[in-house]
Amino acid sequence: MIIAIVGFVPTTQAVRRRSRLRAVAADPIGRGEVAWDDALGALRLLGFTPTSTQTPHEFASIVERSTRDLGPIRELADDVTCLRYAGDEDGAVERAIAAQDAAAAIVGLVRTLVGRGAVIRDALDPRTLVLPAPAPLFG
Repeated sequence: MIIAIVGFVPTTQAVRRRSRLRAVAADPIGRGEVAWDDALGALRLLGFTPTSTQTPHEFASIVERSTRDLGPIRELADDVTCLRYAGDEDGAVERAIAAQDAAAAIVGLVRTLVGRGAVIRDALDPRTLVLPAPAPLFG
């Protein structure tokens, strides 16, 4: 019984993530948004959560004031902002790839900082299943 409960949260998270990645596989804007959400999920472990009115740049400015190096948050904010407002123009695929790389770097740094125990506790926390869903793009 406990194993089923413990396995439910990470399994549900993995299924949701895989579905979302599949839905945006050919969409550079969507891939940038997934990268942004990945970075936000990691930064949440350190207490950084953007408000609904903050732009990526505003949030990046707050994170950059931290005394720790949390990775290329400014670059990620730049890429996500360009993807959101420039759309599928030339260079969108490269920006999406850069956003994914920046997010992966941020996630890796945060996981190292908080330690394996905090990462595991977060992965098993059922509250993460009811966190607000990412806002739909442009409406």
